[in-house]
Amino acid sequence: MSAFELTCAARWFGSDHLEQKPGSPAELIATLARAVLPIVAIAGDGGWHAIGTCFVVAIPEPKKAFALTAVHNLEYAKKCIRRDRPHYHPTTLLAFRGPDPDAFNLSEREEIKAIAGGAQTPALATAARAWWTESSDIALMLLELPTDGNDVFDAVLRLDSRPVHEGLEVAAFGYSGLQTSSTQDYETERFTARVGYGLVSKPGTVVELHPSGLSIHKWPCFRVTCSLDSGMSGGPVTDGTLAVRGLVGGDMSTDPNDGSRGAGDHAIAGSIWPAMLIRTNVEIVDGKGNVQVAPDARLFEWVRQGVIQDRGEAHMHIRSALVAGSERFWWES
Repeated sequence: MSAFELTCAARWFGSDHLEQKPGSPAELIATLARAVLPIVAIAGDGGWHAIGTCFVVAIPEPKKAFALTAVHNLEYAKKCIRRDRPHYHPTTLLAFRGPDPDAFNLSEREEIKAIAGGAQTPALATAARAWWTESSDIALMLLELPTDGNDVFDAVLRLDSRPVHEGLEVAAFGYSGLQTSSTQDYETERFTARVGYGLVSKPGTVVELHPSGLSIHKWPCFRVTCSLDSGMSGGPVTDGTLAVRGLVGGDMSTDPNDGSRGAGDHAIAGSIWPAMLIRTNVEIVDGKGNVQVAPDARLFEWVRQGVIQDRGEAHMHIRSALVAGSERFWWES
């Protein structure tokens, strides 16, 4: 199914007219609705802030999921939550909760949330930790559901880490018009929040490759003819089979001096393969108690062990070498 057909199918989201069978447009769109999630931040004063989009790539336990998003989403969330903190560009691990006294710790009323479960069974999942590298604008988040809540994590998106080519039809997905509002009952000191959001798709074509990055996106990326809406940052850019080929980075029109051709109504997508270099400190155990992923493993090891689905088989193509005392990575076809 082409990206154009997938986009047309998105207009039927939630409709009974689409036949629910494996591989059908209805099943693909249902998967999108359950795996692509909006992100909000809750500040210490109870205020809710719309942040962007993420998408689930692994569900190791019923109440835990791992999702990819844009690093700049997390930086914006941190800025919304802690207005008194300076704004740093991230290059190292960020912990929302953890024993490290130097980490960015949030109280119970200061959290980053992803709204999971779809419109029928919505649930707030807490971003417990996040990791990234200096090689991309892509972060991996650990999302946790309340222990007394429903298990609503039930869909993942498959990756395709292979470099894209010009002319590839794609569609960018994310949440348009993401809005939040909150009110406080001063007698009970409870906050009531309302979040308005809708999953949208933006079709386009890959028109330019930038393996060394751009002035506004300094990591491997590519340009697509997709016009973005506010709130789509961090969402998946997929091909016609719904495999994720990139991550929504931003609108090209924000920097007319970046040297690209015809930046209007075009967007930048971060290449997926550098995300495979993210290193975490979590251990993943299978149903039999065997360690699938050891702490300190990079994401391409998660692919090797089958925790993340990657049609590009990143673990077979990513190479590394020591250059001037530092480890360098590249994709080798």
